[in-house]
Amino acid sequence: MRVQFRALAKIWTFGSLVSVLGAFLLAGCSRKSAPKVETEPAPPTVEAPSPAVVIEPKPSGPPAGSVWDVVTPDGRLPKDLLQSMAKQGAGSKRNDVAEWKTWAMDVNGDGSKEFFISHVPGWCGSGGCSVWLWQRTPAGLRNLLPTRNLLTLAVGLGDPGLEGYADILLYHRAMQSDNRQGLAQERLQWDGKIYRTQGKTFLGEYLKTPLPAEAWRVMK
Repeated sequence: MRVQFRALAKIWTFGSLVSVLGAFLLAGCSRKSAPKVETEPAPPTVEAPSPAVVIEPKPSGPPAGSVWDVVTPDGRLPKDLLQSMAKQGAGSKRNDVAEWKTWAMDVNGDGSKEFFISHVPGWCGSGGCSVWLWQRTPAGLRNLLPTRNLLTLAVGLGDPGLEGYADILLYHRAMQSDNRQGLAQERLQWDGKIYRTQGKTFLGEYLKTPLPAEAWRVMK
């Protein structure tokens, strides 16, 4: 009986070894015969295009319409101009806007009018008011003046300079070398990006020297 049991055990052990060996062989064959999986490279990252600049209302005239062209017949200013003023720190409520003074003038001779704005609440003092000069371009509105650095009583246009842009003449109070207050004419010239001060001329004693008749008064 023991001999039979030992024989059966040997047969079972041999069969198990054969089964294990067969499994390894099948696994090896499967690995060799399995087709190679080719992975495609990830598509390159493409940035979404930036949104187009939309000017409302649609401007007209060269090169992209002037600010004055889109002022409505009842005197309302375009929405983008009000937004640009607000970004510069000017109040754009109805009562504030009603106090503004505006002057449309073609400063560079291209047939489109630029737009002076002054007498803005909070931007005036004893020496005058700050002034904006807005120009509409294909990229939107831009202010051509260093508004935060100036106060003036009146504005005039001088001779054309770089790129046909006329000099801007500002008239304001200034201290003379003898410590007397005088009426000064400050000349700003276009440098290709913005107007910059180029010189100052005293016209006479302040309050006793009249402003030029052709100059635009920035205060009401």
